[in-house]
Amino acid sequence: MVKFIHAGLMSAVMVVMMCGGAFAQGIFVPQGSAVVSSVYVWYNTAYNKDLSYLYLTNITNQSVQVKVSVYNHDGADISNFGTVYTGSSSASPTYVAAGGIFEIPPYSSRMYAVYGTQTAQTVIYGHANVEWSSSDPQLKKALMGVYRQIGQGSNTKHQGYFSHSILLNGGQPF
Repeated sequence: MVKFIHAGLMSAVMVVMMCGGAFAQGIFVPQGSAVVSSVYVWYNTAYNKDLSYLYLTNITNQSVQVKVSVYNHDGADISNFGTVYTGSSSASPTYVAAGGIFEIPPYSSRMYAVYGTQTAQTVIYGHANVEWSSSDPQLKKALMGVYRQIGQGSNTKHQGYFSHSILLNGGQPF
């Protein structure tokens, strides 16, 4: 009998310890997600580069937490190359956060830019996952988004730009 009580007590202690560790790590539990199947960053110089952007809009009346995970051609997480911005009344966007976890207020938008190092020549072929969570467990769809790639190239005589956009999740909320 004592062995059963001891085994039960040890099992309960182990469960509490494992759960406590999970909560301490701040686990992000997504309620919705979308995959960006192609992320491309090429940086040669300040005037010859291709950069990737995710424009995300919260379509709900409550704030949502967003996690953008970007992976390179080898599957390594490079989300630390991302920077989050919002609009501004000046000619430049306003910095919000670095990295891949940030909040979007109700009915608001943010831009997640993947720049690479911007200090050395870089080529990244990869993909991204966009996930969101909310304090409301009943919420099913909270974000809409667009992936945009912008390229810039120049030499001493010519300068050119290009851009293309792809709707995330086929343009449907996720």
